[in-house]
Amino acid sequence: MRLWIPAIIVFAFVSELVGQDNVLTFAEAESIACERSPEIKLAKYRYEQAKASYLAALNPFLPKLSTYATYSKRQRQFEFTPYQPQPQNWSFGISLSLPSVRSGRNVISYIQADINKKIAELNYRDEFDRLELSLVDAYFAVVEATMSLVIAKQSFKRAEKELEFVRKKYELGLASKMDFVRMKVNFAQKKYNLVQAEDALQTARENLCKFLGFPSDSSITVDTSFSLPKVEELPALEVYLARFEQNRAYRQSVLSRRYAQLSNLSSWLDYLPMVTISAGYDWFGSELPSSPSGITNNMKWSYSINFSWQIFGGTSRISSVKSSHASLEMAKIEESVALDDAKRQIRQAYRRLRQNIVSFELATAQLEQAKLLLEAAKKKYDLGSATLLELMDAEMALEQAQIQRVKAIADFHRAKATLKWLCAGNIP
Repeated sequence: MRLWIPAIIVFAFVSELVGQDNVLTFAEAESIACERSPEIKLAKYRYEQAKASYLAALNPFLPKLSTYATYSKRQRQFEFTPYQPQPQNWSFGISLSLPSVRSGRNVISYIQADINKKIAELNYRDEFDRLELSLVDAYFAVVEATMSLVIAKQSFKRAEKELEFVRKKYELGLASKMDFVRMKVNFAQKKYNLVQAEDALQTARENLCKFLGFPSDSSITVDTSFSLPKVEELPALEVYLARFEQNRAYRQSVLSRRYAQLSNLSSWLDYLPMVTISAGYDWFGSELPSSPSGITNNMKWSYSINFSWQIFGGTSRISSVKSSHASLEMAKIEESVALDDAKRQIRQAYRRLRQNIVSFELATAQLEQAKLLLEAAKKKYDLGSATLLELMDAEMALEQAQIQRVKAIADFHRAKATLKWLCAGNIP
């Protein structure tokens, strides 16, 4: 019953969101995606399988206890003789088998099962970060498209007003035909840009809906109120590099190397003997006892110890030793490569994070400058001291600054999600 509660809550929220024009925050989108992701469900069941295998690895350390009861009677032959009672026999008992002493092989198998469980858990946790990484890309594509559409609408309205203004000046003979044609082309370009921005937003929404399991025609509104920290507030690179050991790819390579070491050790154990111990407590008799003393009189203990040692078994053991040794050397190399990759990828993601913060700061300053230059260009153009091309260049600079600012916001969150994934979520 408890498993249905989150699904019901998510379904109710999705129904309300799709039916209304509500703002979908990133946290809400992440919650929905985690609930519906088949990859996370598969990773969860793989983890459950690994835990079951780990539990099964305890089996060789536990004794086997069993009971039995037997009744037998000799088959009567068909002969023309007077009836005589046929002999019968009763027996029951308890048997106990102790674990086999296999030169530590059971211990190694148990440790290896624990390693497999840890690897499965790493993969399970990693699916959440991978999901967030993909969701960030899809979500901020909608954020970027939404803000770009706002910019396109603003540019279209300016072009529409300017076209009407230049038309009046042209009709009064105060503007050249070339200026009028240029403004018509500029207006048509802004209109085309607006249509492109609308289509881009719809495409980004459809991709996000597919990711979340929403109907493709859902009208999703995302949160666009994001702020970026200053580059001075960003922790130093060493803070992130210190977390390289949390990188799941590196941790998995370490566990794989340990597993290979145990397999290499286990291959040498084939040359050692194996001991099996068992014990039993049995009763037998021709008639069922009528009192407890009748049981104890016929009870007996039995013990057995089996010792086996294979002297020669062909080339299978030596091939197992060589194969496991090669696997161990490969695992060591893969661990070294994973270590270098983890540090390199963290450094690169950190650089992208810093660059996007600086790019945002630069675009913000350029946007403020572009607004001032556009206002000045409009006044000059109205007074006739600036050409139409200078006015259009000022508008283009404003649009580029706005687009660069939006792109820096989206790219910052993508880089942050990548860095979070590389550090297994442990980032300041």
